[in-house]
Order: sequence, then C-alpha cells, then structure tokens
Amino acid sequence: MQQKYHLHRKIKKITQTVAFGVTSQKEMLYNALALKRWDRHRFGNLREILSGIASKKTVRLYL
Repeated sequence: MQQKYHLHRKIKKITQTVAFGVTSQKEMLYNALALKRWDRHRFGNLREILSGIASKKTVRLYL
C-alpha cells in the first residue's frame, strides 16, 4: 500500500511538472500571491467604502 502511494505521488509530480512546463510550482504560487496583493492594493479603497456603506445599512457585504 505504501509503495502504491509513493508511485501515485511520483506520477502526480511528473504530471504537474509537464503541465506547468518551465514554470515551477513555487513561481506559480509566488505569482498568485503577488496578484492577490496587487488586487488588495488596487481595490482596497473600494472595499473599505463598500463595507462602510454596508455597515451603515446593517447589511453584510462579502467581497
């Protein structure tokens, strides 16, 4: 059972490597986090304004 699990992990790793090509998973993760930070920076004020409006009307707003 243990061997089957390790084989499955190896196959999965190989598949992921092929799928991402040259870009490593760490780079993909870093890029995703950077994009998330940029979105937070870009839309931060908008979210604060909307959440302020929502709290005044006692309505919850999920962004």
